[in-house]
Amino acid sequence: MARTAGKAGKAAEKTSQSRAGAASRTDVRRASPRASSTLAAHRPDPGTSPIPTPWAKVAATSASTVTTRMQERLRERRTAHTRLQAIRWGKRAAIALGAFGAVWLVLLSPLFSFDAQKVEASGFGSVVDPAEVDAVIAAHDGTSLAMLDTGGIETAIEGLVGVSDATVLRVWPTGLRVEIESSEPVAAIPRDGGGFVLVDDSGEPVDSAKEPPAQLPVVTIPITSGETRILDGVLDVIDELPVALRDRVEGVEARTEDSIHFVLRDGPSIEWGSGEQSALKAEVLKVLLDSPEASKAAVIDVSAPSLPITRAE
Repeated sequence: MARTAGKAGKAAEKTSQSRAGAASRTDVRRASPRASSTLAAHRPDPGTSPIPTPWAKVAATSASTVTTRMQERLRERRTAHTRLQAIRWGKRAAIALGAFGAVWLVLLSPLFSFDAQKVEASGFGSVVDPAEVDAVIAAHDGTSLAMLDTGGIETAIEGLVGVSDATVLRVWPTGLRVEIESSEPVAAIPRDGGGFVLVDDSGEPVDSAKEPPAQLPVVTIPITSGETRILDGVLDVIDELPVALRDRVEGVEARTEDSIHFVLRDGPSIEWGSGEQSALKAEVLKVLLDSPEASKAAVIDVSAPSLPITRAE
C-alpha cells in the first residue's frame, strides 16, 4: 500500500509540473507578437541603415575604381582615334600634294616641253620632202610632251606627198621619233599636157616630174576614166621582176591586159603577154638574157614560158 501511495504521489507531481510548463509556454506565445513587433521596430533596415558594413565599403570602393578606369579607357580611345584620323588625313594630304606636283611637272613644267630640234625621223625614201615633215612637227614646238597629239601629227604627215604610213613616238623627256613608210614610185605615166605622173605599186600617184626618172620605166597604156585593169596588170608584172631586171626596163607598152610588151635598156624587146605565170616568165627571161642567143636576139617572147622564142629582126 505504501508503494502504491508513493507511485501515485509521483504521478501527481509530474502531472502538475507538465501543466505548469504548458501554462508558461502559453504565456510566452501570447506575449511573443508584441515582443516581435518591438524587436522589429528596433532592427535596422539593411537598405537604409546609415551604419556601413564592411562589404558596403568594399563595394563602394570597387565601383569607384571601375568608373575611373572606364573613363581613362574612353579617354585613351578618343585620343587614339583622334591620332589615327590625323594620320589618315595627313597621308591623304601628302598624296594629293604629290599628285598635284606630278601633274604640274609633267603638264606645265618646261622640263617636259617638246623641243622640235630633238626629232629623229627616218623612212623618207626618194619622194617624201623632209622639209614638209619638219614643218608639220614644228607647229607643236613647246607643247607638253604628255599632251602632244601624236595621232594628229601622224595624220598630218600621212597627208604629205609620198607618205603611205607614219608612226610618231614620244622620246622622253622632250623628243619625238617619226617613222615614215614612203610610197616609192615604180613607174612613170605620161600625162596630157606634158610631164609624167609617178605612181607606186598600187597605182596611186605619189609625185610628178617633167622628165621621167632614169630608174623608172615609162608605162604607155590607154587610160580611161575608171578603167585601171591594164595599169594594174602592168604594175603586177613589174612587181614580179627581179630588181636587177626591173632596173633594165626602159618602157612598158600594153593595149590590153594580155599584150604587155617591155623594152629593155641596151637590150631586146620582151613579149610578156598577160600577167599570168609572171614569176616563171621572169626566171626564163633571166636565163635567156644570160645565154649567147640573147646578144643576137631583137625580141624574146616568154608569153608561153614553157616554149620561149627568140627572134632576130
